[in-house]
Amino acid sequence: MTTKRMSEPDFDRLLTAWFETDAHVREPEALVDDAITRVNRSRRVPAWLLHEWWIPMQHSMHLRAVPRLAPVLLLIALLLAAIVAIAIVGSRPRLPDPFGPAANGLVAYLSNGQVYSANPDGSNPIQLTFGDGSASTPVWSRDGTKFAYRLTGPTSNPSSSSESDLVVVDADGTKPITIDRGARDISPASWSPDGRWLVYARVDGTNDQVFIAAADGSKPPVGIGNPQTVNWSPIFSPDGTKIMYFVGQEGDGIGVMNPDGSDWHILNTTPFKAIDSATWHPDGDRIVVAAAGATEATDLWILHVGGSPEQRLRVPGQAEVGPSWSPIGDRLAYLTTGDGVSFRLHVADADSANERLLPGIYGHINPSWSPDGTRIAVVNDLGSVVRLTLLDPDGKAEAIVIDAVFAARPIAEPVSPTAWQRVAP
Repeated sequence: MTTKRMSEPDFDRLLTAWFETDAHVREPEALVDDAITRVNRSRRVPAWLLHEWWIPMQHSMHLRAVPRLAPVLLLIALLLAAIVAIAIVGSRPRLPDPFGPAANGLVAYLSNGQVYSANPDGSNPIQLTFGDGSASTPVWSRDGTKFAYRLTGPTSNPSSSSESDLVVVDADGTKPITIDRGARDISPASWSPDGRWLVYARVDGTNDQVFIAAADGSKPPVGIGNPQTVNWSPIFSPDGTKIMYFVGQEGDGIGVMNPDGSDWHILNTTPFKAIDSATWHPDGDRIVVAAAGATEATDLWILHVGGSPEQRLRVPGQAEVGPSWSPIGDRLAYLTTGDGVSFRLHVADADSANERLLPGIYGHINPSWSPDGTRIAVVNDLGSVVRLTLLDPDGKAEAIVIDAVFAARPIAEPVSPTAWQRVAP
């Protein structure tokens, strides 16, 4: 039996006829072209959505637990506390640098045995101390937040005007702290630049000695320096690393020592027979002294802490007293006298050049510069009414006069007439 073999074209025609007869749905003729067009317009699927990129569970990391609510609340509380702390610190007044120029704050002075303060123009006087005792020698801390003063009266020994307390109060006169009680012949206090310590002199036994005490009253006063000599009127250096003091009953020399009382020595090689006053230069390397030589009137001397020979600044025919450096140390104010009773105020460069005579006649009470260097305070106590005058060192602005003011000074010590509060610029 023979069969007829079907050719390939015949098979194709037969298969096509079957599809056309039996297929229920025919695809659109343009299906392929339309699909290609749509694919070209679609974005590619990210690889991480394809199942080939999924990581098997046995190779994946364990899911982290959702943080509990308590730690989250703690973090929020800490952040809020930090914000509040920053706000409180930011609201506090900015303090000035411990030395160098600053802005003018209040002027402290004495009236009727109490400490008062006023604005630099003399306005708004406010009484800061009260009570039956007599206050004197107010001295502001370098940051202007407190002042120290001497209190003579009921709390010390009413029967002895030479016994006093050393008291520290806040700038408004509140929160008193008694640093030393019943001290004999106590000198004006001097603050360390950081405000932590006070140095002063008082009689210990039979002689004046220097004492240092914590300004917050946490430590009792301790005597420092050479106990074999008479030491008085100590002053901290601008950087707080040294203490200057007068040596000898009449002021025979200027001594310098460390705050712990070590390395005490005399700076001047020229013999002095009397020292009127002395003050540090702002750089801490020099001290200007008003002192009399063995046979001559009182003159100004520059003493060098480093050991260089002293220099004499002399104005012929005049006695110079009460020297005071400007806040940056470029000028020097001092008083001159020809009769020893009335004094004139001078301003000169640090080397005594370019001297200027300012108007007015004043008493023998040392002038002092305002913290910003624009005014010099000087006292006229020659008449029946005491006047505190604030002068422009350049002679351009009008003088500011505060009447009925008694100088902020102890008896028989011609220290600064006023205490200037330093505030941040």
